[in-house]
Amino acid sequence: MKNFVTGFTLLALASFALVGCNKDNGGAAKSAAAPKKIISFGDPKTVKVQDLLPKTKGTQATYEVVGNPGNDLTIRVKDYQENGGMPRLTLEFLEGNKVTDVSEWEFREKGLYQLSARKGKPYNPPTLQISSDLTDRKEYSFKGTGPYPSVEAGKPDTGPMESLTKIRGVETVDTSMGQIEALAVITATIYTSDGKKYRQMNTTWFAPKYGIVRYVQNLQREDGQSSSFTLKLKGFSAK
Repeated sequence: MKNFVTGFTLLALASFALVGCNKDNGGAAKSAAAPKKIISFGDPKTVKVQDLLPKTKGTQATYEVVGNPGNDLTIRVKDYQENGGMPRLTLEFLEGNKVTDVSEWEFREKGLYQLSARKGKPYNPPTLQISSDLTDRKEYSFKGTGPYPSVEAGKPDTGPMESLTKIRGVETVDTSMGQIEALAVITATIYTSDGKKYRQMNTTWFAPKYGIVRYVQNLQREDGQSSSFTLKLKGFSAK
């Protein structure tokens, strides 16, 4: 059994074991427990894309990682700069007290772009993650180079890649903090590492104030190896 290192579009975790079949459909899963109060998203026509990630230095969110035994994951705001009208945000990802990744983001006229992942490895060109029009249902394509979402440990982790991203709409998801209305964004990415083709599908749910409240990743390799996991928001600390 081999391990692969994940440094996917939004996050970075420790190694995951590749298995024959392990799938999660990425839907807005419902808990068997009585639902808690729903936190409303608001009107997508008036909510701004800048509101979908926290920007105050030190603000952090903690997640339960379902499908990956080990530490919870924390996303923390490391820095925020106005940057001449194109605000730039730096996020760091922690397992326990260890920083496992750092990524940079920029709010532009057309939406939220990711500039880098894997501790500063750039996307060329930067990749659009969320359109500034949250009611937009177009598919946006990326073709360029950048850090691969997931690879076998010790194999090349940057190079050519292609992806499609689309807003699916506002959905209600379960988290450890209760039910939250959040904007679902789906992304499909294909790339080749060490001669092996990978296909990743992920769904990320964003909510005003909290940022990412749920994330589901499904990874498939051409030889039939696959893996999946889910992040669920369990705590939030604003600064």
